Amino acid sequence: FVSPPGLPAAGQPAVQAGHGVAVQFGAAALTAAGGVYRLCWCATMAAACSTAEEFRVDGGSLSIVGVAPLNQDRTCVAGRVCAIDGILGLHLSSDDHLLVLDTCGEPHWDSPFVSAVQLTISDGGSGSASWGSLALTASSGMYRLCWCSHVGATNRSDSSLPSYCSLAQNFKVDAGSMTLLGPSPLDQARTCVSGQTCRFDGLFGQDLSDRTRLLVLDTCGDRFAVDGFPGLASERVQLQHKLLEASWGTV
Repeated sequence: FVSPPGLPAAGQPAVQAGHGVAVQFGAAALTAAGGVYRLCWCATMAAACSTAEEFRVDGGSLSIVGVAPLNQDRTCVAGRVCAIDGILGLHLSSDDHLLVLDTCGEPHWDSPFVSAVQLTISDGGSGSASWGSLALTASSGMYRLCWCSHVGATNRSDSSLPSYCSLAQNFKVDAGSMTLLGPSPLDQARTCVSGQTCRFDGLFGQDLSDRTRLLVLDTCGDRFAVDGFPGLASERVQLQHKLLEASWGTV
């Protein structure tokens, strides 16, 4: 079969007297893009039903609530607040959440963005999300933008159970990439000698550019400069290797 990505192969019907036919497409969660698909029928008494071409009868529509397309890539910058908008899909609602993970659906909550955020839906139906008013200080890199909805969740009405979208493993739908620009890793220690010119290279990060700047402070984000240390470093960036060279005058 060539089913749409994220949709299982043919479902197995089970006849229920007086109630039509119940169909289940396996136990795995759907990860398909939101949209309206067709329910296509094939009778095994007349064909093998082993190829998509044999499912010729259109039995109706199947609407899948979710984000679409699945390549809605977004970018944020370390050291700044992060907010995104224009998230598209079918029947998105305030029951939907986004979580940034290394891999969507993994049970381990190892997100650089601290927590999941709720979608805000515009009049046009697109979604936006904000990770609050505090600047992101996570290590830069390429992450995945993962989607989850409370709609249809089995534990939604049971207050004794955790919220469905509070569990990282329920963010199974990969909506696209989330690129966080900035230095990485966050433990790149360097040494300079007082009374001499300060220069070093080999700083790594995600998509560093010639607009990157370094400033030496006792505490990052503090407004007080270090006495006896020049201001912003002059820098040279080698984008192909993501290496940054920084130099100051005499310290």
